[in-house]
Amino acid sequence: MFLLVVFSVFAERRATILARNRAGGGGGNGDSNSGGTNETYEGTGTVVAGWRYGDNTAGAVTNADYTTSPAPLNGSQSLLLRGTSGNGAYTILNTPAGTTQMHLRWMMIITNTVVSNSRLIWCADNAAVSQMQVQIQSSGLRVVCGTANATTVATLSAGTLYYCWADYVKGSGANATAKVAFSTSKTRPTSGNNFASLSNGTSTGDARETGPWCQDLNFSVHVGTIFDDFSMNLSQEIGDFP
Repeated sequence: MFLLVVFSVFAERRATILARNRAGGGGGNGDSNSGGTNETYEGTGTVVAGWRYGDNTAGAVTNADYTTSPAPLNGSQSLLLRGTSGNGAYTILNTPAGTTQMHLRWMMIITNTVVSNSRLIWCADNAAVSQMQVQIQSSGLRVVCGTANATTVATLSAGTLYYCWADYVKGSGANATAKVAFSTSKTRPTSGNNFASLSNGTSTGDARETGPWCQDLNFSVHVGTIFDDFSMNLSQEIGDFP
């Protein structure tokens, strides 16, 4: 009976996420994220119900009502995350047990000098153990999956609007797959200098908590990023921006 109740709760949670996201514009209107989450930060005072957000210390900033130029990136508001030295600012959505894939799409502007060894995206299991991260490394985007990583040849610049994508499929050993891509256009790169992928990731955990997490991993400087139109899909890769 207990197992039946637990399964029903998880099934209801997954259905709630998908239904809410379709209502929020995840599908239709030419969007390639049919049936997925699409957070546009247009609410007042918080992000969509179900997300948790905050920062690790006083001085870090998590502002889902951000309108100061160059925001908004889309609509009337964006999300600003600014970590302090060694402390992050984040918004995280928990997903049900059995979430073996995570596919993401977002737009962003880095607000200060591009800092290598800084985190942008967090994807972890239910024990908060990282399964996939998107980081800035060597001024490019790097996807990290356990002990494996892959980095784009193309590099980022502060103050530029980027359209970004990332994917994670858990493995059973050294066979997890992950991808990352970015562009100044709405078309998703699938090869070339703005794309990187790996197929030897050592992550074997479910994707239970995922979202933007802005933090300098060198614990030395402030890192700020404006996010918008953050999309998530639990079963398929997300294509071009509409």
